[in-house]
Amino acid sequence: MNLPKDLQPVVELIHRALLKTGQQPDQIRDDKQENEARWKYLHGSAPIEIRLFKHPDSDSWYIEVSSAFMELPPLSRRPEFYEQLLRLNLRYPAVTFAIDDTQALLKSDREVRGLDVRELSMMLHRISLISDHYDDQLRLRYNEAQ
Repeated sequence: MNLPKDLQPVVELIHRALLKTGQQPDQIRDDKQENEARWKYLHGSAPIEIRLFKHPDSDSWYIEVSSAFMELPPLSRRPEFYEQLLRLNLRYPAVTFAIDDTQALLKSDREVRGLDVRELSMMLHRISLISDHYDDQLRLRYNEAQ
């Protein structure tokens, strides 16, 4: 991994926040991409990922805490599912329910400038609890109950 040396304090901050959750940062690090760093673990049944990356349209570095908590439901169920995700977005501050090509996810991101361990810990806490709460519930409702 080739992160700039000036990001080392951010990496150390991530390690401190992960240690607070009981994770061992060096054991869950997953650096496969050039110029980014990732840490992955499970909270209950929800996969949690921290990604430190440089946005392609900016000179700034960002941190994203996310959970790709379920596969998208069948096409016939997606309009109702999408409406529920939009309604959930109104319920929870500082997080966003979203989709990619195949999965539903919950994420929180921000520029790393000014980030402190308390804020990162709250990002991890929100994503972990909310995604673990909804992953089984939404999967059961939209993917298994046809």
